[in-house]
Amino acid sequence: MLLKNRLAFHVLLASVIGVIVSNLGGLFLLGGMEVMGETGALGFTVFPVIVAAFLAYYARAMSRTGVLS
Repeated sequence: MLLKNRLAFHVLLASVIGVIVSNLGGLFLLGGMEVMGETGALGFTVFPVIVAAFLAYYARAMSRTGVLS
């Protein structure tokens, strides 16, 4: 987004998908739930997904308003 390029949305969307796949793989395939033990540690895996989704949403909004060209 710093380059004000329209591809920012697509790159950030790929980032959201990558974060989700990485977190799901770490939690379920590699046994991350047993390692974490308590549900309070799930915030560390959910927070990056929320931030990445917000950035993708923001890039799409800026693309629609014409800020990103």
